[in-house]
Amino acid sequence: MFTQCPECHQSHFLTSKQFQKIRGKLRCTNCSTLFNCSEQHEQGSENQFPAQPLPWEISKKPAAKSTWHLAVLTGIGLFLAQIIFFEGYNLTQNPSIRSWLIPVCQRLNCQLARYRNPKAFDVLHRSLSESDAASYTFNAVISNQSRFGQNLPKIKLTLLDYTGKGFAQRIFTAEEYLPSTQYAKQVMPNEAFNVQLQISAPATRVGGFAFDIL
Repeated sequence: MFTQCPECHQSHFLTSKQFQKIRGKLRCTNCSTLFNCSEQHEQGSENQFPAQPLPWEISKKPAAKSTWHLAVLTGIGLFLAQIIFFEGYNLTQNPSIRSWLIPVCQRLNCQLARYRNPKAFDVLHRSLSESDAASYTFNAVISNQSRFGQNLPKIKLTLLDYTGKGFAQRIFTAEEYLPSTQYAKQVMPNEAFNVQLQISAPATRVGGFAFDIL
């Protein structure tokens, strides 16, 4: 049978033997009120369960919340993984983000993609002079103005005639304009390097040149 406390309305379950033993008097476990349980008798059998949630029923709610939290965290993790997979390189090339990633990667012992920003190279000097009747010498001094070290760039040299029209053009790599002991290294922030090229004299008379960093 079930009985209910008249003060706090807490339900209590009693077997027939328990009812006989207490002779109808029961003290509420919730508010300590002593009452006549025969007067507060509720309908039901000894095989019924009390109306209040049972411990194993209450435990289901936190489990559901935990599953939801795990699903949310998994979704966030997959979203971040997609960003890194598709935009990882671009993120490492962003100066603001790279400044934050460098100390993080040092702690995690990971390797960032090398920084590349041709616009951060500043040309301090450039010249094209005739060495002799058969060749020209091109010289340039270039400085890395970026906050990060970066690979030596490619350079594009265009020869112009006396009307200012380009008639010859070529792209040179670091292996071609620097000694073999220097072209493999990175150019650190504020570091300058020299470019020197020997160019065979073309059939068209050279009236000027254009120089670009790629």
